[in-house]
Amino acid sequence: MQAIERKLQKKRKTIAEQRQEVKEAIKEQKDVKKSSSWTWTIFKCLVLSIIVLTVLNYGSLRQEYIRLRPADGKLYDIGFGHNLFLYCKGHGKPAVILDAPAGETFDIWTLIQQEVAKHTKVCAYDRSGLGFSDRSYRNASALKAANSSIVHGTEKMVDDLRRLLSAAHVSLKSIIYVGAEMGAINARYYAALNFPEVANLILVNPLTEHFLSIDERIWELFWYAHLVPSIQRAQILSAIGLTRVGYKLYLKKDDLENENVDELVKLRKKYLSCSPGHQSTRLEEHLLLNASLIRLKKFLLQEPIPDTMPVTVVASNQFDAKASQKLNQVWQKLITELTEEIHPQSRRVDIKEGDRTDIYYKRAGTISKLIIQAVNQQRKSRVMKGS
Repeated sequence: MQAIERKLQKKRKTIAEQRQEVKEAIKEQKDVKKSSSWTWTIFKCLVLSIIVLTVLNYGSLRQEYIRLRPADGKLYDIGFGHNLFLYCKGHGKPAVILDAPAGETFDIWTLIQQEVAKHTKVCAYDRSGLGFSDRSYRNASALKAANSSIVHGTEKMVDDLRRLLSAAHVSLKSIIYVGAEMGAINARYYAALNFPEVANLILVNPLTEHFLSIDERIWELFWYAHLVPSIQRAQILSAIGLTRVGYKLYLKKDDLENENVDELVKLRKKYLSCSPGHQSTRLEEHLLLNASLIRLKKFLLQEPIPDTMPVTVVASNQFDAKASQKLNQVWQKLITELTEEIHPQSRRVDIKEGDRTDIYYKRAGTISKLIIQAVNQQRKSRVMKGS
């Protein structure tokens, strides 16, 4: 009997242990379900928040486009159902054309344009997809007309500008072309392609043919490993509305906070930071820089800029304050090559303080003075030819 009793007790103990294991398993399963439920709820909330922020950002962008677009600027149809924004001030000849760095709009020239407009007509524009200009989609006819295979390559940009100036009836006689960085690539390409039209070239912090290939491609590494990823992040944040949230919560700093520019210029800068379309084109222009430089180099071998054309090269002592000293030294070497070998007739003007982010504001007076000198020089030349 005792043996049977022991067996029964052992069996009861085993059954109790099994029941306890089942209870623990059920409890764990419930905890997992509860955790999964919370994870799914949080995920749904995040997705919903992103959708709401995206919709709100899009609605705000539509209102700001109407409110912030300058009334005295105008959209011109350059063909193929494509409109570009042109902003001109002042009167007289020769006309001055301002072409901005990669990803920038006409606003970067605001202080310079105000000063030069006191002396002659000066026009700044937004390249395709930037600022208030239409985004250029791949159009076979448009690309063929520009002799280009890429939408945001220098050939297409130059062709767009030529069409824009014609549509706006800007005098193309003896223009003074001022190009900065990417705009300087366009300026040199335009001058070689339309030599009689360009009387003077002013290149501000120009990107040269060897910018991405010199010294074991040191600048290429910085450009595509540091600069491009930062723009990609900005594009994503603008697309999901988080850039606008950053401004609202004072987590994102106003880029022009310390610059002496009109309040509307600062508001437009914020507006463009929140615009996925603008940020997307900004990214494409940076990504396609190498293609534009290769095309410039090939074209200038066939159609070099005449040595008789006046060229002024304006260079800050460092291209990018965020780049290393080595990178900025290499860039200075490129500027020396440009002024002494590629364009030996050029005049070099060094700006001791500032870099690519602030010379258009802090050194606007210096750049404006150089442009006005070129205007007066061209006028004297015309008078002498006339006499």
